[in-house]
Amino acid sequence: MEWTGWCGTKRAVEKVADTFCQYLCRGDFREYCGGDGAYMSLFGDRRKVGNISTITTSTTSTTSTSSSSTSTSISTTTTGNSSVTITSTSTSATVSPTTPPNLSYLGCANEGTTGRALAKDATANPLMTITLCATYCTNKGYPLSGLEYSTECYCGSTLENGSTIGGSTACTMPCGGDAATICGGPGALSVYNNTALVPPKQPSIVPSVGNYQSLGCYTEGVNERALAGAGTAAADMTVQSCVAYCLAAGFKYAGIEYSTECFCGATIATTAKSAPASECNMLCGGDKYAYCGGPSRLNVYGNLNGTVTSVPPKSTTASTSVTSAVNGTATTSTTSAGTSSSAPTLRPGHTYLGCANEGTGGRALAKDATASSTMTTNMCQDYCTGKGYPLSGVEYSTECYCGNTLENGSTIGGSTSCNMQCGGAPNLICGGPGALSVFNNTALVAPKQPAVVPAVGNYKSQGCYTEGVNERALPGSGTASVNMTVQSCVSYCQNGGYKYAGIEYSTECFCGNAIATTAKTAPAAECNMLCGGDKFAYCGGPNRLNIYGKVNGTASSSSSTSIPATSTSLSSTTASGTTTSIGTTASSSTTSKNSTSTPTSTGSSSSAASPTTRPGYTYLGCANEGTNGRALSKAATASSTMTPNVCQDYCTGKGYPLSGVEYSTECYCGNVLENGSSIGGSTSCTMSCGGSPSAICGGPGALSVYNNTAITLSKQPIMIPAAAGYNLTG
Repeated sequence: MEWTGWCGTKRAVEKVADTFCQYLCRGDFREYCGGDGAYMSLFGDRRKVGNISTITTSTTSTTSTSSSSTSTSISTTTTGNSSVTITSTSTSATVSPTTPPNLSYLGCANEGTTGRALAKDATANPLMTITLCATYCTNKGYPLSGLEYSTECYCGSTLENGSTIGGSTACTMPCGGDAATICGGPGALSVYNNTALVPPKQPSIVPSVGNYQSLGCYTEGVNERALAGAGTAAADMTVQSCVAYCLAAGFKYAGIEYSTECFCGATIATTAKSAPASECNMLCGGDKYAYCGGPSRLNVYGNLNGTVTSVPPKSTTASTSVTSAVNGTATTSTTSAGTSSSAPTLRPGHTYLGCANEGTGGRALAKDATASSTMTTNMCQDYCTGKGYPLSGVEYSTECYCGNTLENGSTIGGSTSCNMQCGGAPNLICGGPGALSVFNNTALVAPKQPAVVPAVGNYKSQGCYTEGVNERALPGSGTASVNMTVQSCVSYCQNGGYKYAGIEYSTECFCGNAIATTAKTAPAAECNMLCGGDKFAYCGGPNRLNIYGKVNGTASSSSSTSIPATSTSLSSTTASGTTTSIGTTASSSTTSKNSTSTPTSTGSSSSAASPTTRPGYTYLGCANEGTNGRALSKAATASSTMTPNVCQDYCTGKGYPLSGVEYSTECYCGNVLENGSSIGGSTSCTMSCGGSPSAICGGPGALSVYNNTAITLSKQPIMIPAAAGYNLTG
């Protein structure tokens, strides 16, 4: 296997947590090979460096017989009484480098967020220069060369992984081989292009269109548009077409937003602020090589050389026209009317759904749009109904958007900013900045969209809650099922005589007579996982619960007269739909349902005892819970007398090598860690085991993970501790 990595005699300056190095190796997806930006998995050869923490470095330079270069010897002495000498030759640091023909400087780019910005090839040299890097990349056939951290060189045909020219201002470090020139910086690349090599064109900011110059990326205004003049929209929007539209209308400024929308203005609103270029990251609908703003972000262009030649027509009534092109067909809607103070009622068949946040990767309602300075909720409803869309959303007082479903991460209840008066009815609300007042025409049948179930019988939605701190938000009994629904969870808790029911991680249900005081309300958007058995209802999220409470009286059990006192039972339903009880209950007590006794939870006192392991078992470490599901998701059980051995036996019996204990009393099983969980990903394994106070059984959102080495399974990604005498140092 070809190995590509970093070599040298000088140790990196700062060691960081292993969790920063989470990229899987391209040649072996069971191993980790570095991480974002400047994070690398570093190995050291103890035979040559001895104790890696005591490296000393000395550098001597000797002038060679060549007048145009120097030979540099880097000698590293270690405590192991051995030394390594590396000799390299490069252009003298005292002579300005001569750039290769056709080389042009593009600007300072940020490193990629999910991989290298220039990912095709790389080299490094302590005497790096612009010429050296450009020559290396040219010889490899790549037009783009990027210098970083003074001595590093990267090559590619295009910038990748979210990197953009102008995305960083940190290109401030002198080149290792020429202190008079700049070679990038920390997480920043000085990028050059060899125009003699023709690469695939890459997206960029259009610098100018005629007399209109790029002014950068701007936020939308606060309770107002950044550019408050005319507007238009088209599926094939380009920077050129937007500027031409605003120029023809006589406006000084043009701004493109959300890939397909164009706004004009005589001034930029004072509440609109400049934003990083990387936030204007959406490509133009009609030009995939140019940026056209982003969610609530505009690429703004201004004619700063004089007065525009066209003058906007005057009107006795304020009017804003937005032309919308959907599926290639352009439609224009312009409404002009006097301000109305009447209170319109909902159209027959229309219902108000709530306040929704705008989408993060595009519009929440993206099928059609119009705008008017005299906008009302009824006007928007009529427009969308006429277009055949059941959902209508009003935003920023004067704008109307239509669609079948909310898209791009928008949810009902996702915003509380619907506070702006309608342009045509000041006594009504028409959304707000980045927020839509959403209405539904029930006469038009549209694809159903996910929502929070408001109530099940007498159990009412209490909102989204965090898990407790060192305790469960609902410490009573629990169950789990791949077919979980809000209704089945409420039924389970009601039958157990509990007042509250909470659904978490899509498939898990917990009950209690009180919500733990350490559990706090959370934004509705954080309870964003769909129910395992109902893809149109929300069932909590990672360490978040949708909680339902019977607030009108004491819950009564329809199938039992007892309430668990000290035992937590967790059952699981398999994918085939067969429910099997997998709980291990070591002790329990029952009381009359009229008793004041309530379920008790296991304490969380800290213990410093080392994990107990048995022959064939190894302790892997403390892992974080998954971000999109459980870290160990194949089977689960729980007991108030849980121990690592009890969990290991349970998982082994199910045929799974990995066992993880969490929250003192819970046990999870699997073959590999999933959903973003990793060993060492948490330091919260501090809770005593329910059945063994001297041992640790995970913590809140953290698992103490054990492996049964007798069970063979597919390898999971790990940090390689050593390779060919090189030991992992972080």
